Amino acid sequence: MSRDKKSCIEAVILCLLAVLIVAIYNMPKKKNHSQPKSNFTIEEKLVDNRPQAINDYFQERSMPIVGSGEKFVKEADEHGIDWRLLAAIAVRESSGGKRMPAGSNNPFGWNSGDYYFESLDEAIAYISDKFENGKYYTGKDTFDILATYNPPTVNKNYPAEVIAIMDKISNQGQ
Repeated sequence: MSRDKKSCIEAVILCLLAVLIVAIYNMPKKKNHSQPKSNFTIEEKLVDNRPQAINDYFQERSMPIVGSGEKFVKEADEHGIDWRLLAAIAVRESSGGKRMPAGSNNPFGWNSGDYYFESLDEAIAYISDKFENGKYYTGKDTFDILATYNPPTVNKNYPAEVIAIMDKISNQGQ
């Protein structure tokens, strides 16, 4: 074998060895799970402040639907919609239940306020499902859901008004 071929083979072997060393060095290290990574307990890490933000917003404004934050968040998460959306619609449409037809459990103005639900929980679940699966809402983002819910021919500022309320809800307590 000629000296040039031998040098070339040695160079290739050295390159391969270098690549192997780098690969081994960058391999994920085995983690030691016996030591906690923080002083927080699992329960503390899982605290969801979203329901409380909704309830605090309603409470500070003496809105009758206070206490429903947990349901708003649960249904929003299950249906892939923004957790603040229905709460903000309720604020915009009926001042959080202050101005809704008696016994309707419809603070959202659903069907121009003529739709009656057995309970507020049923209303939240029903409308959340419509926003995910309903003929007019499926696949739309928050702005487009709002523009469909209350079209620009009725109120061109409606999406911006509800989104402003959503922002206030998420900033609650800050």
